[in-house]
Amino acid sequence: MSTRRLIGPITTVAAVGLVGAGWWMVNVSQTPAPPAQVVPAPLAATVAAPPAPAATPEIPAPQGFPMRAEYVADIPLQGHVLTVEIAVDGRYATAYACDNVGIETWLSGKASDSALRLGDKTGADRLTGQLRGGTILGTLWIGERPWGFEAAQSGGGNGY
Repeated sequence: MSTRRLIGPITTVAAVGLVGAGWWMVNVSQTPAPPAQVVPAPLAATVAAPPAPAATPEIPAPQGFPMRAEYVADIPLQGHVLTVEIAVDGRYATAYACDNVGIETWLSGKASDSALRLGDKTGADRLTGQLRGGTILGTLWIGERPWGFEAAQSGGGNGY
């Protein structure tokens, strides 16, 4: 066998070896270091402070909405009532407000954690609310006119 016939395969093997070594070095350099071991303190050295007494807030702390729930509020107007019905389904909520005289609007939007931000398609009517102790405290805007409300949870949970 002549040296020319050996140079081709030897060059190929060397090139493959260099590429493989390069990829191995890149892989090793990108591997994160293992997390540091945390050694727990001896039990005898741990001193627990007595728990602080819990403060009683005037308003209950916010909690998340149930997976499905309905809330209803009646806002008294001059001679009639504006009813607000809110349905929460997961992270989405819809509301319907109607006074059977001239106000009627559908609102929809997000229900995240314990807050509602709903609006109609035009953005003129909107509703914001905060869940407190099973009741939604909020404000309904029809155009530029706001009304505060307190919507209690009602039965059903079927939505609209």
